[in-house]
Amino acid sequence: MLKEEIKKEIFENILNNEFVKWYRDPDDIKKWEKNYSRYPYILWLRIMLIRDKKDWRRFMQGYLPNLNHKEFTINNEKEFVEIEEKRRTIYYYLARCITEPSENLCKEIYDNTFIKKLNECIYFEDSRLKDFYDIYHSFHEKILKEYDFRRFVNSMKGEHYLIFYDSFFPFIAPYESIYRSEKQIMGDYTMQVKYLYNAAGFKLHKRYIYDHEPCFDPYDDLKIELEFMYRLIEKELEYISKGMIDKARYCMEIQKEFLSKHLIAWIPLICKDLTNYEFKANLGRKYFEDKYEYYLKNVTEADFYRSIGHLLNVFIEHDIVQIYHNIDMFEQLDKERLANNVKYKQLQTTGEFFSLIERE
Repeated sequence: MLKEEIKKEIFENILNNEFVKWYRDPDDIKKWEKNYSRYPYILWLRIMLIRDKKDWRRFMQGYLPNLNHKEFTINNEKEFVEIEEKRRTIYYYLARCITEPSENLCKEIYDNTFIKKLNECIYFEDSRLKDFYDIYHSFHEKILKEYDFRRFVNSMKGEHYLIFYDSFFPFIAPYESIYRSEKQIMGDYTMQVKYLYNAAGFKLHKRYIYDHEPCFDPYDDLKIELEFMYRLIEKELEYISKGMIDKARYCMEIQKEFLSKHLIAWIPLICKDLTNYEFKANLGRKYFEDKYEYYLKNVTEADFYRSIGHLLNVFIEHDIVQIYHNIDMFEQLDKERLANNVKYKQLQTTGEFFSLIERE
């Protein structure tokens, strides 16, 4: 378990938000008050109305994560490598789930490879995983009965857009700067994240064209932050396999910093929105008002994202505890035996809509 002084440091980082901003234009205040009054179940809209650091501190007292979990105890070099490979795979799948669905991901979901691989990698126990499994299995049972594969792919892509990138409410704004009350994207937290990407040797590549110009997503988009963790662990394993111990240690330290100063501070908040049944229900009213009951009973893709929200929330709480333990154990283990236990192989990214590439 985490030491009390480490937990206090993490909580203080969450509560002491130096970048809370307020609006200069009174019309902006009225706009967001109106949005929140119409959609009071959306947490990020409540966060858009936090006025200052004191208000933030009061608000976040009710949303602090549970850091009292016990780590998976590593006893030898083989177990260390196995845990790191499992962590890498979980982040890999979570990043793919939050990114625009690829055909490969949809195929793995459809043929049940997805859940089998996740089951092999979940290294912790938590009663809240039942929410993930119950919603996911119900979703999967329904798509096998009612969807052919092509319809499933198209439906997943459409629902992903409706949830994360639509411009009509309700939707979820998947940006750290929004959930940490900067009132804008590309804020100070975004720049902190960008700095860590650069420090680890990564950069964004331009993924789409807007107004004839190549563009990339904001650095603090949830999908990119999860991809970053997967990339960091993959580089760590590569460095261990090559005996580059200082570089492997550096990757682990960045993981710890990113988890403790960024992911744990806002992922529990966005997961509140993602898992909220009322949010799913009101997605049905966005474009299916006249078929609202049909949407609730038959459109199941939103339940996939609800299930992932439950898994992500539980996993982040456990993984921040695990990374501190892993770093401690890394210093005690024999580095040559560690290298011999790594059978390094990159995970497949062809066909995925990932955002990060290594800097030249």
